Amino acid sequence: MARVARDEKRKARGARRLQRGLELLPDGDIAVAGRKTRRRGGLRAHGRDVPRKRRRSRRGKRQRKHERHGRDGAMHGHTNRSLPRRQLPKIRHQAPPPAARKADLPARHRRAPDEAQDINPVQRSILMKAGLPLIAVGDPFQQIYSWRGAENALAQIEGEVRYLTQSFRFAEDIAEHARAILATRPDGGPAQRLVGSGQGIPKNYKGPRVAIICRTNIGMIDEALRILRSGKKVHVDSVEALVSDVRSAEALQCGQKERMTSPELKQFESWEELAAEAEESGGALARLVQIVEGNRVGQVEALLRHQTKADSADILICTAHRSKGLEFPGVLLGGDWKDIDVMRTRHKVAQRETAKHVTLAIEEWNALYVAATRPMVRLQGLGRIMSPAREMEMSEEGHMPSSFEPADRAGMPS
Repeated sequence: MARVARDEKRKARGARRLQRGLELLPDGDIAVAGRKTRRRGGLRAHGRDVPRKRRRSRRGKRQRKHERHGRDGAMHGHTNRSLPRRQLPKIRHQAPPPAARKADLPARHRRAPDEAQDINPVQRSILMKAGLPLIAVGDPFQQIYSWRGAENALAQIEGEVRYLTQSFRFAEDIAEHARAILATRPDGGPAQRLVGSGQGIPKNYKGPRVAIICRTNIGMIDEALRILRSGKKVHVDSVEALVSDVRSAEALQCGQKERMTSPELKQFESWEELAAEAEESGGALARLVQIVEGNRVGQVEALLRHQTKADSADILICTAHRSKGLEFPGVLLGGDWKDIDVMRTRHKVAQRETAKHVTLAIEEWNALYVAATRPMVRLQGLGRIMSPAREMEMSEEGHMPSSFEPADRAGMPS
């Protein structure tokens, strides 16, 4: 009986020590002597399962003596580092419920994500579960990143909707061009009317006076080579990606597909396939074939050597995706933009496929709308896109040059 009583007392002491050393938290976490570990099928402490029966301590005689004379060991001059783990201060880590967090925070705390039309589902989930007032700002007609998993969070966040229809970047003439682009959309565009209230170029503006905005990286190659021949200082945005396209095309021509780094060109299995597609579609892809077959890869690589800083360049070249959030006195749309008729045809084909294809087709309008709303005072190159037949007639009648050089583009800020 005496042995049974001693065993019961030993179990009781072990239970009390375990209670002091472990604290099971409400969310399933366990704070163990200043550390935190997850619960996996039972209590765990320091990476070891806590046994049903208390293991006999293997600590030395000196440690046990300190424990008998004082729990915190302070009377012996010990710091927390020298204390037994089970005697370290316990740490509670329990997040308050959303309602409590909302009540404790001052009224000025808000979450106001910009570009909410292009955030991914994880970001949206974090914002909506933060327990804070949410003000989402964005334009669904500028959604251009669905190809990388972004979604229009504005359509999934409930709440009051207010429209910002007035732009202080540009005046009414550019706003009219932007409205014309939106009106050609398959869905008819927004019900709200965009109004331009810009006052011209700010006096403190510093940077390129003109930007050429292209649809693709390949389209920038042709524009950059032409501007370099004019003798103007140019800054090519993401010039490394441009060089990658040309080198990848050259590698495909040489049968060395493993050297290709351009995502846009990896879809082609052979140089013949790329050349056939270029002959059929024309545009920037055809010019890329001409560059490679004309042994002009070195000229494109020279873009890296002639690159000028953006602040001191005469002309900046970028894509619509990279122009997001930027503004320039004058904008010229690059020659690789598809016209409205081609965009409508693509949308009709996409409707026979998947919803993703439809979204990508609609984003052609969105990207064009983004590019056309970057200028402050002057926009050129939109006529060919909006009215390709009329533009061709004017070119044949001699009312406009068939190919522009930067110095010949009348009306552009200089």
